[in-house]
Amino acid sequence: MQLIKDNDLSIKVSNEGVLSFFNEEDLSFDISLLPLDCGFEQPFPYDNLVRVPLELGSSSVEITNEENRLTCTKSYNSFKVIQTIELRDGKCVIKSEFTLLDGDHPRRLNVMSFSLNQLNKSQVLVSGGTMGRTAIKSAEDFKEGDQSKALLAIQSEYGGILINSSVGSPYPLHLGYFSDEFQGMVILPHTLSESRIPIGEIEISLGTDAQTMLEEYAADTARNDVIRPTQKAWNSWDYYHSSITHENIMENAESLAQNPVLSKEVEYVVLDMGWEIRHGEWDADSNFPKGMKAMADDIIATGKKPGIWFSPIIIDPECNVFQDNYDFVGKNRYGFPDRTYECCGLFGYILDVTREEGANYLRDLFKRFRDMGYVYYKLDFLRYLMYVDHYSDGTVTNVEVMQKALSLIREGAGEDAYILGCNLPYEIGPGYCNACRVSSDVAVFWDSMKKNAKSICASYFFNNNWWTNDPDFLVVRGKETSSLEAPLYRTWWFPREEDFGEFLNIFQERHDPLATVSYLEAKTYASLVLMLGGALVSGDRISHLNDKGLEILEKVMTAETAPGRPLNLFQDPLSKIWVQKLASGITRVGLFNWEDESHTIKIDLKELGIEDINTARDFWTGEQVSIPANSEFYLQPRSSLVLEF
Repeated sequence: MQLIKDNDLSIKVSNEGVLSFFNEEDLSFDISLLPLDCGFEQPFPYDNLVRVPLELGSSSVEITNEENRLTCTKSYNSFKVIQTIELRDGKCVIKSEFTLLDGDHPRRLNVMSFSLNQLNKSQVLVSGGTMGRTAIKSAEDFKEGDQSKALLAIQSEYGGILINSSVGSPYPLHLGYFSDEFQGMVILPHTLSESRIPIGEIEISLGTDAQTMLEEYAADTARNDVIRPTQKAWNSWDYYHSSITHENIMENAESLAQNPVLSKEVEYVVLDMGWEIRHGEWDADSNFPKGMKAMADDIIATGKKPGIWFSPIIIDPECNVFQDNYDFVGKNRYGFPDRTYECCGLFGYILDVTREEGANYLRDLFKRFRDMGYVYYKLDFLRYLMYVDHYSDGTVTNVEVMQKALSLIREGAGEDAYILGCNLPYEIGPGYCNACRVSSDVAVFWDSMKKNAKSICASYFFNNNWWTNDPDFLVVRGKETSSLEAPLYRTWWFPREEDFGEFLNIFQERHDPLATVSYLEAKTYASLVLMLGGALVSGDRISHLNDKGLEILEKVMTAETAPGRPLNLFQDPLSKIWVQKLASGITRVGLFNWEDESHTIKIDLKELGIEDINTARDFWTGEQVSIPANSEFYLQPRSSLVLEF
């Protein structure tokens, strides 16, 4: 048994390679070093992992302790992995190094593992799901193949545990849940540049409160150089989907310009998917007969700045660049184009920016649109780059390919351009995008808004640290807030007839205007977007909002804002209480009842630094509200109350 200690944290390693952590608050945690018995596959649609056993033969393990640094070495005939373990700044830091001795190397292998069963009553934050979704789950709720990328936080009854890769590492930890254990795995390059390479650094911290630890982690790794003041925009997607034209974009730009409130607040008009010929062929389709330069000029003429959507790494199979040169895209394990992208009824391949022609294509694309006047760029479907088996330069990891692609986009668009990353893998790290989507696509139905609220709550700590959190659109249209003369919801996808039965109820509801959100429900979701203090992007057809709809939109767009914080995140993942500290000195408190029954919510004003105050201002009405002696507030179903002290 080898032991090292630093202040409050101690670690020891058994001869079998079990690393044990313990602190003075009676929190302990064990992980197994270098199990090296499995990798994984991630089949389409990439939501879950599949465990792939590794049969590597016999091995030897050696544990040493030199200068307060532990070393664990596991050797096979074909390769060995060395892990060095040390305590640094109150954290345990594990560095891994891979050495190829003979033959081929495995692409994916587990460098650590641990069980949640050792922690009673634990809640776990998992990071980086589809569309960047982050979630908090009970330990017993995990299912085979669940995953978390680069970051995992645990709150147990004894304290908090944070496990993370070094930020922006080419070898982020990919955690997969198999047979009641998490396997911490890394992906090696297709080709090793040298026989001996570092394969990542893992940090493990123990503390009292996992929520506070997440906040400190985000602050310590923040990239303030990419943080911009809250961007306020209008985007075409949620109402029009791909059915956009020059005319309906201008209808909304002019509606914004004519509104005495929104004309001053909304800065950008953003064309989403639908303006292009196809993915990879980035010219105007027939609905924009004057071209994209004219579109930008017409938006500018209304006093707004033009923005535009791209899926910049997706190449449609009908594009000439693909038909003329298969080497333009990433390859599968057999050496042929790797078809990883499939969405919205389309499929495609992934641009290879490790080739000179691919890099030039991407940089020049964004320079061309910047020269037209576009200054806001929404980048979509970025995650599909991560699923390609390999690129022309096989010595780099997919993380490095993504980082290069985003750097090329920034180079073409300009340092002052505003870049929003959608489907951005969190393991890429901060510094590449000004904003990042942190939830799924929202829709004008309560179940969709409530689902998105969970991810908005669970990812708040990134906001104003790594980037501006984008909660997707601030949509307020519904049965009581919009004209019913036109459809409130559109979709582009319907299942085949033989599969339609299982979706029938959903499609019937989605096409019933009376199933859309009420005024109260729309205001509740708008209150959450307000309390997050992230990006504000309207997604409604402005001319079809009635007075109630405009009231909600204008109120949020004109409000002072700041990054908000949900209270008791791990005890209450769909947070009932949010707090914002505004620069004006106001403390804003948001209370939320997400349930279908009325509830009473109690707040501790002293805990929030609010003392000797008997009244507060209702954000929505402007009226003064008396604070009950017991600080309990009664909320109707699906409602909220936003108070300003």
